[in-house]
Amino acid sequence: VTSPVGRTKTAPAASANLEEFRFAFASCQQYEHGFFTAYQHMAEEEFDLIVHLGDYIYESSWGEVLVRHHEGPEIIGLGDYRNRYITYKSDPDLQAAHASAPWVVTWDDHEVDNNYAAGMAEDDQTPEQLLRRRMAAYQAFYEFT
Repeated sequence: VTSPVGRTKTAPAASANLEEFRFAFASCQQYEHGFFTAYQHMAEEEFDLIVHLGDYIYESSWGEVLVRHHEGPEIIGLGDYRNRYITYKSDPDLQAAHASAPWVVTWDDHEVDNNYAAGMAEDDQTPEQLLRRRMAAYQAFYEFT
């Protein structure tokens, strides 16, 4: 198996005179709600850095007008989260953006469960169930981002 060659940069020396630093940011990329054409444009811009501010994946499906579908119902286990990242990362425009520049990625709520906080879920999950789910989601996040 081979992967496409990507592009990255090392940090400049502390004494370097930087005249320009170009970066882009993105967030809230719900796979089912549209195509990732903005990432194609990011790839073409050759930014120094791309920052993703959270909701890299969505744990469930919502909405009525879906242009494409991710697999299965709401995800809970490690295998589910891994498969969801595989689906998102199969998008060619997202792949091109990842290959074009280094990324800094953080999570929001949908990488785990909508509106979760600490050990509290928005639905009927027990704190123990949510913490197991969060552990699986965080592991997949670190494996894939």
